[in-house]
Parts: sequence; C-alpha cells; structure tokens
Amino acid sequence: MNKFDEIMEALIGMRDYEKGLFEIYSSFSQRFNEHKDFWHTISIDENTHALMVDTFIALYKNGDISFYDRDFNPLQIKEDVNKLNSFKQKMRESNISSSEVIKFALQTESSVTEEDLYRTKDSDPPEFKKFLTILYEDSKKHYDRIKKLQKLNG
Repeated sequence: MNKFDEIMEALIGMRDYEKGLFEIYSSFSQRFNEHKDFWHTISIDENTHALMVDTFIALYKNGDISFYDRDFNPLQIKEDVNKLNSFKQKMRESNISSSEVIKFALQTESSVTEEDLYRTKDSDPPEFKKFLTILYEDSKKHYDRIKKLQKLNG
C-alpha cells in the first residue's frame, strides 16, 4: 500500500470510529432515559468529529493538505473500529446494563485511538493540529463526565 492510500485508510478509519461512537452513544441515550441528555450531548460531539474528519478527507483527496510526515496507524484504528462494531452487535443481542455501558465508554474514551492518534505532532498542518486538539480535549471531557456518572451510579 502506498503512503497516500495508507493515510486515506487512516482518515476513513478515524471517521468510521467517530461515526461508530455517535451511533453507540445515541443508542445509549435512547436506552437509558434517566441519562438521555447526558448521552445525547456526547453523541452530538462525536457526530461533529466525524463531520470534521470528512472535511480533512476531502482536503487530502484534493491535495489541499498533506500528512506525509505523520505516522498514522491504520491497523490500530481498524482494530478500535472493530471493537465498536463488536459492541454494537452485543447491544443488539442482549440487554446491556448501565454499568456495562459506562465501562465501555470509559475504555473507549481512553483508547489508543483517542490517546495516541489524536495528539498533535510538530509536523501536522495547523488546521489538523486545531482539529486534533479539539478531539483530544473533547475525549478528556467525555472521560471526566462519564467517570462522574460512574460515581453517581455507584
């Protein structure tokens, strides 16, 4: 696989990851009425992130932005997307408790994709640095909010 295709695969994986989180958190808001607004707010952030990645995909395809100095890890992203898909399947097949949902969300918001990939690098284009900073900060906020919810639920 050439560098262009590797970067494109990583960007598409990032978008799929954010879309997957949007779908999962939206589902949580529908399943757990007592925390509907909580999960809905986080799901909106994830949808916004997916739309932002779409913008970078378009910029990259058009040659308006370059990531040749960035070492994306498309295999790790794919692994994290597969974890999301497995969890979605589990949600369809069984009745998942609020504590399982919170545990999953905490693991997800501190995943390798969220922790490592979304950190800025010196070589990142300025627009991408700003985007990654938003993603990274939102992940930290989500983690902290979910941790508080975990404490409230005991």
